[in-house]
Amino acid sequence: MGSSKTEYHERPLSPEERQLYAQQVKYMQTIQPGIDALIAKGMSNINKTYDPDWGKVFDTYSSNIQDILDRQANLLEGNLPSQWQTARQNYYNRLYENTMGQGLQQMAKNGVIGSSRLNTATNDWQKNLSAQMSKDYTNDVNLYNNLLNARESWLQNGFNTQAQAAEQSRKQATDYFTAATGTQKSNTDALSAIGNNNNNRGYVTQSGGGFGNFLGGLVGMGSSFFGGR
Repeated sequence: MGSSKTEYHERPLSPEERQLYAQQVKYMQTIQPGIDALIAKGMSNINKTYDPDWGKVFDTYSSNIQDILDRQANLLEGNLPSQWQTARQNYYNRLYENTMGQGLQQMAKNGVIGSSRLNTATNDWQKNLSAQMSKDYTNDVNLYNNLLNARESWLQNGFNTQAQAAEQSRKQATDYFTAATGTQKSNTDALSAIGNNNNNRGYVTQSGGGFGNFLGGLVGMGSSFFGGR
């Protein structure tokens, strides 16, 4: 058999294809400034984002939450903070002293200073004060627990507020980039269409003696059939 020769050919663009290419290129040139502007806006807003030290924020939040849990565990055992107990005890001392002082003055004014009367009055005052202390203790436990719950809620709200602020500050930049990406897709699709069409324009022919002539004829027929001009 004689030697064969392989040649690559490219089908010329049709008038319709040339017109379509021109329209696609014009569209890309028209829309590119808008894409560049969106990206520039996004880059500008990146510098305005709120981005705290999240490791420090989380450590502070966790530490405060653990403190609340420890205080609540202590409260379940019936223990109020020492400062709270001291303040309440001072209040009772003043209340007892004032009540006893007023009672003694009233008894002296009425001419009643006998020990039996004084003991009876003192016992009554002490019973009333004990009842008041018991009632106040229950109220104090509930109040302190409510304060701990309120503190936990404030911490949670503060943490969420920081997260929302960070997310919102990034949103504007993200919106610009998303818009640029969506617009750029039109350019990408246009370039892809042009590329695919160009890839389909090429075809190969083989020429030469013997069996090569037969193959060359088949390739030529195929290329003509599939759109060669």
